[in-house]
Amino acid sequence: MTNPLKTQASTNLGLLLARLPMGAFFFLAGYDKVFHKGVDKFVELASSSARPLPFEVSHGLMNGYLHAIPFLELIVGTWLVVGMLSRLSAFVGSLMLVSFIMGATGVQLAGAPFHPNLIYLGVTLCVLLAGPGSVSLDQLVFNRKKKKPAA
Repeated sequence: MTNPLKTQASTNLGLLLARLPMGAFFFLAGYDKVFHKGVDKFVELASSSARPLPFEVSHGLMNGYLHAIPFLELIVGTWLVVGMLSRLSAFVGSLMLVSFIMGATGVQLAGAPFHPNLIYLGVTLCVLLAGPGSVSLDQLVFNRKKKKPAA
């Protein structure tokens, strides 16, 4: 008897179940920043509470990045949920999570390995490395089945 958890269908379901909550998390975080709190208020709060980094970052670069975060969260979240450009969105999400970890903890992972952003990073890296699975727009749009040779 074969193990039902070692099938392609279970792998695809697992990847879908990893993508959906991670995408919803990013989308809702971005939505809250854009439509409820306001981007400028988020930038002001984030720049005042960020811990110092071990390297110098120009104020203009940091300000531009902080203004882009809410919109990136909306895009990454949407793409993860629907499975469009999943590896790219997981890569961008992973980079954002690394920056959140550095900005929030000053590169010192207090409470590691249970910092929530580390767990989220693990999920985004899983999607980055494994792909979106077959329940995704990527599969629908970019599916390239190999043609069988004519007999």
